Amino acid sequence: MKPCLLVAFCLAGLWQSAWAQDRLSFRGLVEAQAFYNSADQSWLDGGFSKTRFDESTFPLQLGKVGLHVDYHLTDTLWLRTLSTYYLDDGLDAELIETYFVYRPAPQGPLRWRAKLGAFHLPLSLENTGVAWSSRFGITPSVINSWIGEDLRTIGAEVSLEWPGRFRQSEHSWKLIGAVFGYNDASGTVLNYRGWAAHDRQTGLFSPLREPTLVPGVKREVFPFYENDDRPGYYLSGAWTWQDRFELQLFHYDNLAETGHARGGQIGWRTWFQQVSAEWRLPHGWLLAAQAMRGNTRAVAPVVLSVCDSDFESVYFLINKEFDQHSFSARVEGFAVDDEDQTPSNMGEESGRSLMLSWQYAYSPRWRVGAEWLLLDSEREERRIVTGDGDELIHQLLFNVQYRFQN
Repeated sequence: MKPCLLVAFCLAGLWQSAWAQDRLSFRGLVEAQAFYNSADQSWLDGGFSKTRFDESTFPLQLGKVGLHVDYHLTDTLWLRTLSTYYLDDGLDAELIETYFVYRPAPQGPLRWRAKLGAFHLPLSLENTGVAWSSRFGITPSVINSWIGEDLRTIGAEVSLEWPGRFRQSEHSWKLIGAVFGYNDASGTVLNYRGWAAHDRQTGLFSPLREPTLVPGVKREVFPFYENDDRPGYYLSGAWTWQDRFELQLFHYDNLAETGHARGGQIGWRTWFQQVSAEWRLPHGWLLAAQAMRGNTRAVAPVVLSVCDSDFESVYFLINKEFDQHSFSARVEGFAVDDEDQTPSNMGEESGRSLMLSWQYAYSPRWRVGAEWLLLDSEREERRIVTGDGDELIHQLLFNVQYRFQN
């Protein structure tokens, strides 16, 4: 039995008591998608294409089923889980998050909160909706796609807030620090596949597919894996002005030991720095930008071959809301620079994309939307394996979403 199903059965048992019903809450969504996609072969099938779907995928899919469950042990302590289902996986349940949250009653101008368990990193501008869905469209940027597929905090996090409204100030501050494990393989997919743009999240016990280089030989990596029993960390600081403008700085380092292997996987030392900003303007306008730059490195034991890649990406987004409509446009660029000494530079990659999106909230429960994604990329490894290193993907995507809660 998968761990997420065990969690679901336990929570279902708790639901039977009237006492538990007052403490148990849930919310979620069911999403159907119809699309046209010109990609050659999706990375989910072992190809080099950057999108979830390709030209051979049946054009009507169950995009996602997501379920958040909160169980309040006390007024200040609760357990939160997120599970998802994807038709791509034959409707296998994926446990995405499971963690405890402790938020004591405020005493004075400071607010603090602690998390313990497995949860998403607190750095996504786009994916803040139900079941970690994007608030600006269907397909998030490559930065936020990578956060959802390859990164997870499995450890402890503490945040400290100093809201301005309690000090008659226009300025608010927030600091976050965390110590975590089980991310020693994060970064592998950036080196072997590169960036991708999709709306999938990787389950805590699930692998990520890598491109197939030899026919019939499936390659994959388990990103949430502990290699060296050495914890990593991240630090974040955010400043908010008048609840209109927010700036965040973020530093991450998994401190993985390169050259060390366990369970058939090697450690990848991955670090990055990120800066993001969001500006809420009058009349429903919003501007947002996010940039990331980092490095991932591994040394294969015995043969001592080195994989060393710098990666970077940046996007700019504009959003306009009026009535129940939301329109968004996003441009982004991304690259992976192969820094090891092999002459082929197979991991070298660059790309750019444009996304236009419309979302309509028909009611609190029903939403519909349409999105056009143009993604152009060049990758040296794709040229070596397939003979053509360039790919221009056109994707037209429609979705219908039903949201529910108790």
